[in-house]
Amino acid sequence: MTEIFIKKIKNRIAQTAVVNSTIRNMHSAPALAPIRIKLNNLDIEKLIKNIYIKDNYTLYLDELTHDFKKNIPFKNDGWGPSRKCLNLFIRDLFYNSFIREYYNLPSNFDLYNAFLQPLELPLDSYVAKNIIAYNLKDNSKKINLPRWNSVISLKQIDSKAYQNKAIEIAKLENCIPIHLDLIFWKPSKILT
Repeated sequence: MTEIFIKKIKNRIAQTAVVNSTIRNMHSAPALAPIRIKLNNLDIEKLIKNIYIKDNYTLYLDELTHDFKKNIPFKNDGWGPSRKCLNLFIRDLFYNSFIREYYNLPSNFDLYNAFLQPLELPLDSYVAKNIIAYNLKDNSKKINLPRWNSVISLKQIDSKAYQNKAIEIAKLENCIPIHLDLIFWKPSKILT
């Protein structure tokens, strides 16, 4: 596998992870091209290094989010849409077997999940509704979640509360938080 091939894979992931419907009504100017360019320029080796150092990952993701929102014409302060785009891209990047193999990431499912553990669940209205539903259902571990409005208005402190609840839910579902998107996303008629 060559570096050129991996760059093409990364570019394809940047093109497909964030589409028009992902950022609908969230930007004040054409934003898809600059988002994809910014995602494609992400340093994967630096990202991997920060994932392996769990305490560093959230700080690193915060830096990426603030840098991202400065450069993309999102409405409001842009923190929520920036974080969503980053989380979707990072998830799709590490769900790709070529990326995993090229960067010598664990091929064993349990070890790979341990590597992916720090990744955040991409938040949107479907995910938020499911987190709220779990929170209401589980009285023993119920917390006061902030009211969900939209990704556009999402603030860092509110995102943290939803991510913390996602960690609890993932334990109940016997998975890691990033995989909850497979459970929470729009249900497929094929699977039901």
